[in-house]
Amino acid sequence: LKLLYQEIAQVGAFHDSEDRFPPPRCHPQTREAVRADISAWIKDQNTSPTLVHWLYGPAGAGKSAIAQTLAESFKDSHLAASFFFSRSSSKRNNPRTLFTTVAYCLAVSGDTELRAAIDKVIRKRHTLLGASIDLQFLELVVKPLESLPRERWRNLLKVVIIDGLDECQGSDSQRRVLTTILSVLVDEKGQPRYRIPLRFLIASRPEPQIRDIFNKPEYLDITTRTELGDNYSTSRDIERYLRDSFHKIALTSDAMRGAPLPWPSQGVIDNLTQKASGQFIYASTLIKYVSDEYSHPVERLELALGLPIGDPDAFSNLDLLYRQIMSPSRNRPRLLQILGASSFHCLRRDNSISQIENILFLTPGVVLTALRGLHSVLEINQDSFHFRHKSFTDFLLDERRSGEFFLDLPLYHELITRCCMKIMNKAQMQLIPE
Repeated sequence: LKLLYQEIAQVGAFHDSEDRFPPPRCHPQTREAVRADISAWIKDQNTSPTLVHWLYGPAGAGKSAIAQTLAESFKDSHLAASFFFSRSSSKRNNPRTLFTTVAYCLAVSGDTELRAAIDKVIRKRHTLLGASIDLQFLELVVKPLESLPRERWRNLLKVVIIDGLDECQGSDSQRRVLTTILSVLVDEKGQPRYRIPLRFLIASRPEPQIRDIFNKPEYLDITTRTELGDNYSTSRDIERYLRDSFHKIALTSDAMRGAPLPWPSQGVIDNLTQKASGQFIYASTLIKYVSDEYSHPVERLELALGLPIGDPDAFSNLDLLYRQIMSPSRNRPRLLQILGASSFHCLRRDNSISQIENILFLTPGVVLTALRGLHSVLEINQDSFHFRHKSFTDFLLDERRSGEFFLDLPLYHELITRCCMKIMNKAQMQLIPE
């Protein structure tokens, strides 16, 4: 096992790794409903429960905080292994050490026979440490578990938490991780292939390549899913988080001595909750900015509320997230053209895809292709799309924050006007008799 440990020692992907300190966690008394639902799935001891649970939601919705909180809650009772992907870490933005990490966690989880089985296969085949991830999963995880007498399964830790699958670089890598796990569990007809006691909680954004895998017919019976929408009282939880955090700032900041409480007013908190649009990252970034120890909280909050005239750095973490989401676009001018066209009516809620394609003289299907990587910030259907978060539109419309992704509305309104005039002129020409 020494070789296995050396392979993963510096990766820092565990839920309690120093590389992730401080990890995101759920604020007290928030996310209770969704945590209760997933906890019930984790503790389900039925003989044939769903084997994979997909927790998904838009960017900044708090998926990692939920995954972290669940990992900490079940670390001594159900958690077998955890792996937290990170786009910004070269060690955690790829799947190379995912299943060696899972294997190591299983080996040290307390079952001596399982430890011996994993140790034996590594001693016999050192090259497995550099093998493909599907071979690693099969030889270092599945087969050692299968070799155990079934009565030993009862006492094993059984839940593997994989967070941030969308932060694993490349859509092909994301597909490989899912198909490696799912195709080992069932065959192409949905029939059991290998029987192991593990269950997987996988958290990610609803990216098309991930969603398409989960939607395959052969995987539907062994998977279940939870969407982080407002059906879990997200807005109420964000309001609680803001209220508690502002109260803590008011009590602990030297600059706030003598300030009238409560601060800020309920109206301000309601306004911020609405702007968050279900994004915990919006609220946490705001609190981090306001609580800066070298600044006055009241002034910082006023600057944040004053955007786009205020401080453009108030939401720097959120801006970084939006840039990461938009950067993979292979045709940025076209993407901005489409988003600009959707703003023609002041960023209205729903935008007809066919109408935008007609106005911009685009081939049918071009809009859906251009928007394919934006499911975490746009609600995209076959015939329309709309913006999920007001903070995303605020980002796009403030050149200081969005830079090369800036939507210059007068420019795009002029473009749309010219396109409409062209359509009208063409229609008029067709009406003129020869």
